[in-house]
Amino acid sequence: MSDFKHRGKNVKIHATAVIRNPELVSIGDNSIISDYALITGEVEIGKWCHIAHYTHLSGKKKITLGDFVGISARCSFYTSNDSFRGDSFWTPAPDGYRNPDSRPITIGNQVMFGCNCLVMPGVYVSEGVIFGARSFIKGRYFGDALFCSDGNHKAEFVKDLPDFYYNHKEKREKILNE
Repeated sequence: MSDFKHRGKNVKIHATAVIRNPELVSIGDNSIISDYALITGEVEIGKWCHIAHYTHLSGKKKITLGDFVGISARCSFYTSNDSFRGDSFWTPAPDGYRNPDSRPITIGNQVMFGCNCLVMPGVYVSEGVIFGARSFIKGRYFGDALFCSDGNHKAEFVKDLPDFYYNHKEKREKILNE
């Protein structure tokens, strides 16, 4: 794996991770991509991020991960999804016969995803958010909060995490400046 758009210092990529089109991928300092992760398309990974094993980041639009993002095992991020409403064909039909939902995904700083989360096209997450395991993530989510779902319904607010993001500001800055 070489010829990345950007590869920061001290980046660790496990030998079994697959990164297709690395020229479209930027990885910030001290980030880790674990066993059997699959990354395709344009992806920007911040500093001090961890993408755990069997995670899949994919699509036709850009995925942006801020600094200190933790993605647990078996999460999937899709910037494109075929329509399953019966109004069009699906992959591998030619583009003119399909009606995919293709939108970028943007994840802010210090966001954590529990195991088996599914992130859909167009998701925006601000800083300081935690998603419980098996969360189905669709839409916009704002900071200092915990969201969860049973995997079958959109992740919903569970509780505030007062000042979660801001209480760690000095620690983040110290780590980034080391």
